[in-house]
Amino acid sequence: MRTYTALIASLALLAGCSSVPLSKVDTEELEVTVDYRQLPDRVELETQWRTGFWNRRVDATANPPELLTRGGEILVLNRGADDGEYSLSLDPETGPYRLTIPDLAELRLPVGETVSLAGASSIAGDRFDREDELVLSVRGATDRPRGWSFTAWCGNESWTINRSLPRDETELELDLGRLMQQINNAAEADLNGQIRVRVSLWEAFDMDWQPPFKPGVARAEDRVEFEVNTASFRFQATVRIQLAQNAFFSLQNQAWPVRYCS
Repeated sequence: MRTYTALIASLALLAGCSSVPLSKVDTEELEVTVDYRQLPDRVELETQWRTGFWNRRVDATANPPELLTRGGEILVLNRGADDGEYSLSLDPETGPYRLTIPDLAELRLPVGETVSLAGASSIAGDRFDREDELVLSVRGATDRPRGWSFTAWCGNESWTINRSLPRDETELELDLGRLMQQINNAAEADLNGQIRVRVSLWEAFDMDWQPPFKPGVARAEDRVEFEVNTASFRFQATVRIQLAQNAFFSLQNQAWPVRYCS
């Protein structure tokens, strides 16, 4: 039993750490997840290449993915720090684009109307208390699906809350206390400190996803980052009240243990 467990652990470690050349991958088992974001000042394209039951990383260095711009320029995606990751940052004026895996597949990447969070510049980089409420203006009616997200970081970890937004909505209301409570629930901790957060507003593109391409995100987006101050005096205690013999009623002042963030 111990040998079997060690074998499974070794296989899992091998799957996570090793990569396989694209030339040795069965194209029917290739999966390329695409994250495509059109921001007001740039386009961000990130791809993750995986294959097989063990979700092994695919090394496409010998046959790298390419991007064809509207003007006919061919750009090779940059290899990331890890195998199976290829990305590119672009000027929106050069789109729309075609992402290609030479001799294998092609995906069209549109460029649409810019999404804007009005008032974002006035709060970018600022620090707010968790009791604060912020209101940002958004463009009026749109025919694209619309949503927004709230992401918070503690060290190298992050948690994101995603919400839909009506297509005719003109304001985005941010109740920081309520949002941080939801983040705490996701983190299973009471995050304490100067918490870096990001608010993103997005409108989704209508994409024609065909194998080996898989949807990550494909959207026009605007975002702003600031800090939420959650540092305050906290205590953890449990009060036990005896109601009757061998019967107790417990009260606890908070649901999650404190986690300090820097």
